[in-house]
Amino acid sequence: MAESPTYTTAQIIALAKGTTNWYEYAKSSAQHLKNNSDDLASLAGGGAPGFNSAIDSRWYVADTSSSTTTYTGVTNPTATGSDALATGYSIIFKPATTNTASSTLNLGTSDGAVTLKKISSGTLQNLSAGDFDSDAFYLLAFNGTYWLQVSGSGGGGATGASGEELFWENETQVDNDYSISASTNALTAGPITIASGVTVTVPSGCVWVIV
Repeated sequence: MAESPTYTTAQIIALAKGTTNWYEYAKSSAQHLKNNSDDLASLAGGGAPGFNSAIDSRWYVADTSSSTTTYTGVTNPTATGSDALATGYSIIFKPATTNTASSTLNLGTSDGAVTLKKISSGTLQNLSAGDFDSDAFYLLAFNGTYWLQVSGSGGGGATGASGEELFWENETQVDNDYSISASTNALTAGPITIASGVTVTVPSGCVWVIV
């Protein structure tokens, strides 16, 4: 078992200039340093601090459920029922399954299952089916009431027939069976080719983005 320091860090700092018996004070200082290093390693999940150690990935939480709506996860260090989420607490979350409806995430804190929210059209909304993709990672922040999706990849987009997500500035979607008339801004039947057999007729002043 590690030897306990004779003097506290505060006592060592408060020593008057010219104090003698430096051996005992230096010994206590080194013991404090060692103990603090051990505490840091313990906080990291038992691994030594360093690149790609547990402490480097302490904000990553993987889904431990098999649910498509009630996600669960374990933090590092592990949260318990006596712990509470603080506003601004952030994690990177990896769902195991794609969600099928509005969803919750429970990290084992006293908060229980917390509803996941997204910002859509300037308002907080529940997740829609497919907003959380099992192949994606999501940055989440606790806003005091909900888990807020800050950013992430996958889900939630309008998808064209060939797999592209199609958007433009007036937020109107057209599949590959129609084009837009530049003079009337109306839909007309006809092929749209974006790439490899997909054409697009772009009206004047209209910008298309392929995601």
